[in-house]
Amino acid sequence: NGSRKNVLIIGAGEAARIVLATLKTTMKDTYNVIGLIDDNLNKVDYAISGKKILGTRYNIPEICRENNVELILFTISNITSKDRKDILSICHRSF
Repeated sequence: NGSRKNVLIIGAGEAARIVLATLKTTMKDTYNVIGLIDDNLNKVDYAISGKKILGTRYNIPEICRENNVELILFTISNITSKDRKDILSICHRSF
């Protein structure tokens, strides 16, 4: 891993696919995506672009701690303001 930053992506939809493709093609020497988060339990344990969906918002603190996450990318566009605030609060507390 060296100098690459460990990244967690919140959301496992189309925006996440675009971000993953961009990171893989133009920033692979900068970022190491450890996985994705999605609250849809049917998506957990599946993979998008080769990266596993590791859990839901409630797993963020544990995943960050276990994987030395340095950066979280939020890729959910269709979300209520309450859910966005709740997820961002969890992310903030994970550092």
